[in-house]
Amino acid sequence: PVREVGGLRPSVMELEGDELGNFVLCCICGESTNANPTNMCCDCLRSRVDITEGIARQVGQSHCRGCDRYERSGGWVACETESKELLAILLKRVRGLDKVHLVDASFVWTEARSKRVRVKLTVQQEIVTDAVLQATLVVEFVISNKQCDKCARVEAKDYWVSVVQVRQKVQHKRTMFWLEQLILKHNAHAESTSISEMRDGLDFFHGEKNHSEKLLSFLQTVAPLKYKTARQMITNDTQTGQSRNKFTFSVEIVPVCKDDLVCLPLDHARHMSNIHPLVLCSKVGANLHFMDPRTLQVVEMLPYAYWKKPFSSLCNRANLKEFVVLDVTPVARRGRGGQGAELASVAASSFNGGSKSRIGSRRGERGPIRLALAEVTVARVSDLGKNDTTFIVLSHLGGVLKAGDHVKGYDMASRTLTIEDFPALKGKESEVPEIVLVRKAYSNTRNKRRVWRLKVLHKQVDDKITPVDVDRGRHDYESFLQDLEEDPDMRGEVNLYKDPAAITARQQPAPGGTAPATGATDDDDGDELSDAEDVGLEELLDDLTLREHEEFGDGARPSAFSMPGAGAFHFT
Repeated sequence: PVREVGGLRPSVMELEGDELGNFVLCCICGESTNANPTNMCCDCLRSRVDITEGIARQVGQSHCRGCDRYERSGGWVACETESKELLAILLKRVRGLDKVHLVDASFVWTEARSKRVRVKLTVQQEIVTDAVLQATLVVEFVISNKQCDKCARVEAKDYWVSVVQVRQKVQHKRTMFWLEQLILKHNAHAESTSISEMRDGLDFFHGEKNHSEKLLSFLQTVAPLKYKTARQMITNDTQTGQSRNKFTFSVEIVPVCKDDLVCLPLDHARHMSNIHPLVLCSKVGANLHFMDPRTLQVVEMLPYAYWKKPFSSLCNRANLKEFVVLDVTPVARRGRGGQGAELASVAASSFNGGSKSRIGSRRGERGPIRLALAEVTVARVSDLGKNDTTFIVLSHLGGVLKAGDHVKGYDMASRTLTIEDFPALKGKESEVPEIVLVRKAYSNTRNKRRVWRLKVLHKQVDDKITPVDVDRGRHDYESFLQDLEEDPDMRGEVNLYKDPAAITARQQPAPGGTAPATGATDDDDGDELSDAEDVGLEELLDDLTLREHEEFGDGARPSAFSMPGAGAFHFT
C-alpha cells in the first residue's frame, strides 16, 4: 500500500504486470513488491526520486486594494476570492510547475485577514519508461499590497484620460440639478474619478475613454444635446508607435427649458403638423415637446432638427408675472390636432358639478384631465386697487383654474418686443396674444419643514464661481425643490429619501399641546394647496447608503462650496 510521508503521497502507476499479480524483489532493499519497470518498492523509489523538487512552496502575489485586482503578466485583472480566474493566475506564478504534469488543483481554507492563499496541487511525472510517479503538495501564496498603474495615476492630482463637459447656455441651473438627480438614480457617475462644478455646467473626469462614452450615451437618453470630441496627445513613443492621449467630450444641451415661450422658425412649424409658431415648451427629454396653448396641439422635435436651425426662447421663467383669475369659461373648440373638443368637454363636465381638478395625482393613480381649453379672465396682481384692466385669454389651463386662483404667465403687452423677435409671424402681428398663461401659482409661504431630502454629487467647485453665483444657485435649487413638490410626475423620476429628523419634528405636538403641525396654509384653497405641495411618506425611500462621490443635500440651504450640482427642469 502507498504510505503518506512528509505531506507527499507517491505511488507507481503500474502497467501490464500488475494485472497478472506478479511480484519481484526490490533491487535496493530486497522487499517483495509489485512488478514495475523500476524494480523498486515505493519507499526506495520515494527516497531516491522527488518529482516535487524544484517546485516553489511559497510564492508572492501582488494585489491592488484600490480596484481589487490581481497582477498578472501583461496587466491587472479583477478576480473574486477562490475563483477559477484567480486560481489560473496563481498557478502561472509557481516556479517549476512546467516540468511536471498538473492533475488537480484546489484551494485550502485560510483566514481572510492572514494575507495567505494556499493551493493543494496534485502532480505526476514519468520517471522511467511506463513508470509515472504521482505526488501531492501545498503551495502557499503571500498576498502583498501593490498599487496598479491606474490607481497610481488616479491618486495623482488632476489626472484624467477623458472628460465629459456638460454645458447649457441659460441663466439658471435647474437643468443641471435635474440631470444630477437622474445620474444619481441610475448610478451613471460610478466610474467617474472626480466631478467638478463649473459656472454653467459640470465636468465628469474618467480614467478610461469608454467610461466617458458610457456616460455620454446615458445623457443622450435624457436630454436633447449635441457633442464634439477632441484628442490631445500627451506622450508618443517613436520606436513602438504607442502614444498616450487625453480625450474631451464637449456636450451642449439645448437652451430651451420647460415653460419657455418660443417662436418656431417657419420651416420647423410647417414640418411639425403646421403648428402655430408661437408655442410653449411642455416637456424636455431626449426630444423637445411643444404645445400650442390655444389649440392643445402637441408636437415633438428631435435634437438634430433643432441644431440644424437653432432658435432661442422669447420668454423664460424669469419673465413670469403673476395674475389673478376672475372667471373661467370652458370652450368646446376643436384644435388643429383634433383633440381640443374632447378635452374641453371633459373639462366642462368637471366644472359643472364634477369633482375638483388637481394639479396631478400621486404615483399609481390616474387623475382628472389636466389640460382643457377655456377662456380665462385675468388681471395683473400689480394692478389690483389701481385700475380695472382685465384680459380674456384662451388658455390650456381650464382644467385646473377657477375664480380666485393665481396663475403665472407672460405679459406680452408690457414687454418691448419687435417683429424681429417673431420672424415667423411677419405680417400677422395681430396673432401675438397679450397674455400667455403658463402654470398655476401656489403660495410661497412655507410653515413646515420638508420631510424629504435629495442626494447630491460630491463635487469640486471651480475657483471662478463667485458669491453671486452661489446665491443664484441657492435660489435655483429652492425653485427646483418647489417644482418637485408641485409635480408628482416629476417626483416619480427621481429618488427622494426620508429625513428622520424632519419626520420626528413634524410628528411632535405643536406648542400648547395642540395636534401635530401639518404645515398646511390656512386659506380658502388650503386643501388644493396641500395636495399640490405635500409629498407623501409612501413616495420616500429608506435607503440612506451613500456611494462614492455622493452626499446628502441640505434642502434649500446648499453650502457655498458643496452646492448640489446643477439641475434640469422636467426631463422624462
